[in-house]
Amino acid sequence: MYRIIRISLAIILSTNGYSQEIETSYLEKKIQIEKRSMATLTGWAGLNIVSGSIGWATTNDESKYFNQMNVAWNIVNLGIALPSLLRKHPTDLSDEEIVKQQHTIEKVLLLNVGLDVAYVTSGFLLKEMSKNNPNNYHRYRGYGNSLLLQGGFLLVFDIIQFAVHQQHRKNSGGNLSSGLSLSKQGIGLCYNF
Repeated sequence: MYRIIRISLAIILSTNGYSQEIETSYLEKKIQIEKRSMATLTGWAGLNIVSGSIGWATTNDESKYFNQMNVAWNIVNLGIALPSLLRKHPTDLSDEEIVKQQHTIEKVLLLNVGLDVAYVTSGFLLKEMSKNNPNNYHRYRGYGNSLLLQGGFLLVFDIIQFAVHQQHRKNSGGNLSSGLSLSKQGIGLCYNF
């Protein structure tokens, strides 16, 4: 009997350790994906702020407004990306919390894709409006072209991020919330099929 208890305990502890290892590596990879995406957005924002500031100061007409909008747009991007990049990610999350975060990220990215389409559409609308507004022709065209560029970048960026996060989740093979685990409440077995 003692031998069966020892073997059972060894199986439980080794399985729990394996489950924890999967969870940790999954979470670490998720954090790495998030940091890489925010580093990309930070780089894009920095590039646009610098080049846009130079363009805003040295050009006229449509180009001036194009660069002006690029600077304003990317100050917002930087305000979103930099804090996300610098924040400390919690590493002591339960499987349930990790799965919830993963689904939330994917939902937010899909919402962002919808917003990105609206930005691009607004860019086309502003360019069309410029034809009937001679007093604001350069402004509308410059802002419209900027929205096309920025919205287009974000559309591609968010689609890629969604695909990367979704693939990461699918590559977990269901192991994230499957397996035998030991907690304060007792022993649990979860099997996804």
